[in-house]
Amino acid sequence: NPEEVIAPESPLWDVHKQFLALGFGIDDMLSMEPGERARIMSILYEELGWGDSGLAISIGAGLIPAMITSLLGNKFCRDIATDDKLGCWMITEPDHGTDTLDPNRMLFHPQGNYGRPNCVVTIKDDALVINGQKSAWVSNGTIGKVGLLYAAADIGNGPDTEHGAVVVVPMDTPGITRGKPLDKMGQRALNQGEIFFDNVRLSKEHMVAGPEQYQQATYLVHTLANSLMASIFTGCTICVRPGRELRTRTQSWRCSHYSAPISGSPPFPYVPHSRGSLCVDSSRSSLQLSGPRHGSSGGHGR
Repeated sequence: NPEEVIAPESPLWDVHKQFLALGFGIDDMLSMEPGERARIMSILYEELGWGDSGLAISIGAGLIPAMITSLLGNKFCRDIATDDKLGCWMITEPDHGTDTLDPNRMLFHPQGNYGRPNCVVTIKDDALVINGQKSAWVSNGTIGKVGLLYAAADIGNGPDTEHGAVVVVPMDTPGITRGKPLDKMGQRALNQGEIFFDNVRLSKEHMVAGPEQYQQATYLVHTLANSLMASIFTGCTICVRPGRELRTRTQSWRCSHYSAPISGSPPFPYVPHSRGSLCVDSSRSSLQLSGPRHGSSGGHGR
């Protein structure tokens, strides 16, 4: 159940520790040439998704505060969002879904009415005051140590959802409470949950991007998160059988032990993998470097 996933004895914590030990820290990744970084991150998260999409998203979301503060060059916030502090990304809201991800209204209905946002950052002189809530879909929501908050901003004229604020939030700040871990049908290794803010006060130094930079910062995080999701689910959809036959789950859903495929699903041609690859063995909840995946016999716990 969701409580067992995040219990102190859960193997989840070993997975995060082992990932940190692999040497894929934010500073290491950003020191690479852009082309090399894109290739390595794509391979890395495809392999993690092949192991377990929920764990892969938890790892990726956990590094979003560190990555965004680094890319935006905010040292104060980067020092708060260190790689070893599990992060959470707080953007979706219960009454607005993913509308919060579209601040310049590219996809918004022309006659749509956004309504009042569920979470507002009030900017007063040198202080930030946060009130409201974020939805139950916040990845690492009930366990994150540091959060990256995207929310409407109020500079004195009422909440503005198109020109909001991005704030790094230490999750032990007074006034923050969290809901229960979300009980889901899938991605059960991924902790998600609501977050509530009651007059949470932070210095203005915690603001990574203000109203004028909000839209740029929002589409920046999309570029990162969406590319990681694409890589994760590329890995998730690939199944390799002992007979070296490659199929996708959308075309060949197999039973719990990956036995016979549904009739009528055409096979994909065999595609060889790299000789040495990063693997997540989620049956043992461990990360390890191994040889090719050709001889895998399943056990990629979902």
